[in-house]
Amino acid sequence: MSATISLKPGEHEETLYIEPRTTFDACVLRLENGVTIYDGDKVIHTFQQEFLSTLKEENIESNELYPDITLEEQAWEMAQEWFNFNVAGAYLGEYTPKYKFKDFDEV
Repeated sequence: MSATISLKPGEHEETLYIEPRTTFDACVLRLENGVTIYDGDKVIHTFQQEFLSTLKEENIESNELYPDITLEEQAWEMAQEWFNFNVAGAYLGEYTPKYKFKDFDEV
């Protein structure tokens, strides 16, 4: 007996999501033909919060190379770099997620 998968409207079995979904599903704008469209600003902000939490857990008070930036700014830069290289820069086939930004076209 095979398991039945419950698909949302616009979703395909091949639809890809950023994991963990419990964190990043709040960033989903919509599904288009099986492609997940994310709010890119929210995704980066979510990564920023994750990095900021990690910096605080590790008791890092400032960046030795850039002592004039706050932990929030450091976390934002880390989130931007992570997103650009590991998320937006990843091509996973025709169902690769897309990202919309307030001030830019989709990535």
